Amino acid sequence: LMHAWGLVEAFDLDMPTLRRWLRFVESQYSDLPYHNSTHAADVLQTVHYMLETGRVRTYLEGMEIFAMLVAAMVHDMGHDGCNNAYHKNAVTPRALQFNDQSIQENYHLSMLFSAMKDESKAINILKSFTAEEYVEIRRMMISMVLATDMSRHFVLTKEFKELAENFGANVELWNESHDQLMCTVLHACDISNPAKPLALARTWAGRCMNEFFRQGDMELERGLNVSPQCNRDTTFVPTSQVAFIKFVVFPTMEAMGDFLPEVATTCMPIIQSNLEYWTDQEAKELQ
Repeated sequence: LMHAWGLVEAFDLDMPTLRRWLRFVESQYSDLPYHNSTHAADVLQTVHYMLETGRVRTYLEGMEIFAMLVAAMVHDMGHDGCNNAYHKNAVTPRALQFNDQSIQENYHLSMLFSAMKDESKAINILKSFTAEEYVEIRRMMISMVLATDMSRHFVLTKEFKELAENFGANVELWNESHDQLMCTVLHACDISNPAKPLALARTWAGRCMNEFFRQGDMELERGLNVSPQCNRDTTFVPTSQVAFIKFVVFPTMEAMGDFLPEVATTCMPIIQSNLEYWTDQEAKELQ
């Protein structure tokens, strides 16, 4: 994708360094049911779709596209399969390090930029940029990855919907709101599993719930309150999926669709179909 977008040539990226960087990033994803390197690749591909087919690229500059693609790759690196609530309640080293604020998201970013500063690893893909450009790319990446914290979801979506209603598809009007656009797009891609064909959506839903239940088991073992959706004995997967699609994914993609016609015509029918599937599964199980 770096080559496809012409970013290697545009920013004089060093290929041996880029290859080492890619290998390092992939190696930092654990073999978890959900938050693994395949999830990162899936989010990256979805960002590419939004940029190209969804035409988000028409609103962004080259360096912003570069930052989006890199942020997609690293947005969950080092994830341990537990959410922020677990880390906060268990008072883990990560929670202590980041003072309970977007714990996992801050950890992903800190891990990445610390490693890139380590000259022995030789993975600083930003070395061809000026000091000012480095600071700006880092700022954009921090904003985007922090925006994947689900605790920010409803505020992020509300603000984006208001901007989309006010600005429409006018490129010039969006000039001062690129950060909001990039953050919302990455977040939407991160929660886009229900916008994929049913076979994929079901697979990702199963993997996500398995990881949730894994956390719930850990919470029970440690005498902690079990987080929502994490108790394998009381969580009903179809009901969980219906709520997730209805109240999280559908409104987000609907707001995106008002702004990006391709999302409305391609993604929304799939989301609606998947919602109907999970609603039917819920009804059958409750009979």
